[in-house]
Amino acid sequence: MAAPSRIPRPVATSAKTDRLDCRKLADFAKKGLLKPIAIPSEEEEAFRDLTRRRNSAVDSLRKAKQRILSLLLFHGITESAGIDSWSKNAVKTLRQIKLESATRDTMGSLMREMDFLIGELRLLHKCMENHSFKVCGKERMKRLQSQDGVGFVVSTVFAAEMFRHECFQNSGQVTSYLGLAPMVRQSGEQKKHGKLPPVGQRRLRSLLIEAAWSWIGKDTSAREFYKRILGHTGLSQKAIVALARKLAVRLWYRSLGVPLAAKVA
Repeated sequence: MAAPSRIPRPVATSAKTDRLDCRKLADFAKKGLLKPIAIPSEEEEAFRDLTRRRNSAVDSLRKAKQRILSLLLFHGITESAGIDSWSKNAVKTLRQIKLESATRDTMGSLMREMDFLIGELRLLHKCMENHSFKVCGKERMKRLQSQDGVGFVVSTVFAAEMFRHECFQNSGQVTSYLGLAPMVRQSGEQKKHGKLPPVGQRRLRSLLIEAAWSWIGKDTSAREFYKRILGHTGLSQKAIVALARKLAVRLWYRSLGVPLAAKVA
């Protein structure tokens, strides 16, 4: 199996038929120009489906909360204190707000939807706990969670998406696979680092960036690295992505069981 995005393509347009495509693929394979990709087992693919289902449930919960806030805003109702973090007291106060009959029914429907999604996330979390050690390995999961800023969700999603961690030859391949390596555009002496390529799992990149923020608060070396990149670029987005890239490499090393240096670099 080869990745379609990695198959060489001619710059100029030419005739395209099934016969010509087969001959080109055979020629590329003979010359070693086709890069094979790893195929997950049925068990690994099923576990990835479970983690992605959890991700979609998180998105649905976020949208449900946004709809509740939009309803309050539309009717000019003041939000309860602590609603930004959706604390228990804030949700309790939200349920006690006096509304018109139809609006109360609408709010009740939205609150029931939110309660269902919260309960569904708890069940999905338990299911992930039950399968993570079996699919990803107990020792590997422990090594991943020993990294500062990385908890159960980040380590589980990382292990599920990087199901063949031993197939990567270097850290550059890891960051490229995850979509954390910026695209480089060079012409002559000019060299520019562009945007991140649209590859890999967006949710995993988002989780790694969130974990990088948490890492800053727990590790002084990570904080110094972030400040150094921030001083060079002036953009917090680039600095945190650079730290997330370092974090991804460290997690890959932990997956392989390779000892890590104490510093971030």
